[in-house]
Amino acid sequence: MTNTTITTNSISTVETVRFSRGQQIDQISRKFGAFNFGTIGPGETSETIITTLRFNAAKAISNIKLGLIDTGGITFANDIFRITTSPAYDDDIIPTSYFLGVNSNGSASNEYNIAIDNLSGKMSEYVYLNINLPRNANYGAGVVRFKWFFDYDD
Repeated sequence: MTNTTITTNSISTVETVRFSRGQQIDQISRKFGAFNFGTIGPGETSETIITTLRFNAAKAISNIKLGLIDTGGITFANDIFRITTSPAYDDDIIPTSYFLGVNSNGSASNEYNIAIDNLSGKMSEYVYLNINLPRNANYGAGVVRFKWFFDYDD
């Protein structure tokens, strides 16, 4: 695999796909888009978002990572932003691992990014994300942001 400079035309074919009950419910194309974790309060856990990265225009993608780049005003702790990956789709999976830090420099090589295996040459494994907000959490009105990193061969 080679690192390739991503241009606007090629990145427009990258999709982040969301699933529910085994069905694709929406997709976010290009490099902007959002999922909604819903409204959560102190001591609550958000719904689990099930997603995957798909890049049909490439010959292959590899070296997939997901970074937490903004906590949305939630004071970071190692047990708040949960993630699990799986090669099989399962509505009952609840994330059991955590992001161990915030990728504040937006770099693909940041130590806090989570490696995601490929499900196929053009798609990542299923990624399960949720937020477990502690009772004493400090938070504000904001947007939690994640960023995909990957290499591709076109």
